[in-house]
Amino acid sequence: MEHEHTYRHTLSYALAIAGTEFALALRLRVTAATLRSWLAGTSVIPDSAFLDAVDLIARATPREIARSRTALKKRHGAARQESPVRHRRHFGAFK
Repeated sequence: MEHEHTYRHTLSYALAIAGTEFALALRLRVTAATLRSWLAGTSVIPDSAFLDAVDLIARATPREIARSRTALKKRHGAARQESPVRHRRHFGAFK
């Protein structure tokens, strides 16, 4: 499905705001295992979970947003160190 990438990206951002997988799973009313399978792309993210994640993002406080940006920068920095070729290719550096 075309929207799966958008749904996963939104859940990742909601995870950064929530702070932990457990906290986000509680807010989405699912198990941590279900959340992990959505984030890994091994199961389809329901529209209701996506909309709940959007709601969580929309209601985030400035402090939560600042914390999430720091967490995302760390996560993306670690991903770049693990696989620089994949990261560059994803962002079009090899066009």
